[in-house]
Amino acid sequence: MNIKAAVKVLRNMEGDIAEVIAKKGNNSLSYIVYLVSEPSNDDLVKPNLHEWIFGSVDEFEETFDDETYYDFDVLEFETDFNKDKEIDPEEKEQKTIRWYKVKCSLFKQEFGVRMWKDLIDFMQHTIGFDYTITGQYTEPYTGVEGYYENGQIHKI
Repeated sequence: MNIKAAVKVLRNMEGDIAEVIAKKGNNSLSYIVYLVSEPSNDDLVKPNLHEWIFGSVDEFEETFDDETYYDFDVLEFETDFNKDKEIDPEEKEQKTIRWYKVKCSLFKQEFGVRMWKDLIDFMQHTIGFDYTITGQYTEPYTGVEGYYENGQIHKI
């Protein structure tokens, strides 16, 4: 639809916020248009996911002139949350950290720790070094050459 038709749809919409998709060639841009002065659901908008947020339909209409060709789709805005990425089915199933991958400035290689108490024990014995600890959802000790358990580092 052209700009005039899009503005007509926006003016007749109910709700607080609309999303307008402007297509020009292979490019597609998302715009948010506030239909009321203080929308109740503006906390559901993630500004970084949209090209621009317009405070009113009039502001939106002024931005696009008739000489610039866009094909507009006007949608009722619901939420930007959960739009960032599709969740991998494997990530859905694995919600529990199974072990920790540890990088300590004392050692060149990363190592694994299964139990949190073992990690705390290791850190108490190596106070003053830098640590990077990353929770892992994979099988224990994937991608490391050793692990720490009961006060000792063991090679795999």
